[in-house]
Amino acid sequence: MSEDREPLLQELFAEIHPELDAQKFTAKVMARTRLLRVRQMAPWLAAALLIAVGASLLVPLQDFALLLSRVLSITLIDLGESWAAWLFTPINNVASLVIIGVKAIRMGRKKIMRTSYA
Repeated sequence: MSEDREPLLQELFAEIHPELDAQKFTAKVMARTRLLRVRQMAPWLAAALLIAVGASLLVPLQDFALLLSRVLSITLIDLGESWAAWLFTPINNVASLVIIGVKAIRMGRKKIMRTSYA
């Protein structure tokens, strides 16, 4: 088969595709692999850093949320340990009073907005 090939073409192809040194080739592949690994890990590290910074900034907000939940869960009327206390626990606190007040304001506003003056 080698007799069928033209020697000039073989020389041209040999010039275009020189033989690679195995150690250089391996070094290039390993360098690209390391670069690819760094490029894949960089977004994850940035996200972890962002989450850590965000969590440190959210600590005051968590304290505020804890304070708010304590204030909203204050009991309006002390009913002791009776069955009535268990029955009225969901509505016997400041939060339920706030919700009922906001709901009444919204209903009043809707009623006023629907009023026709014609």
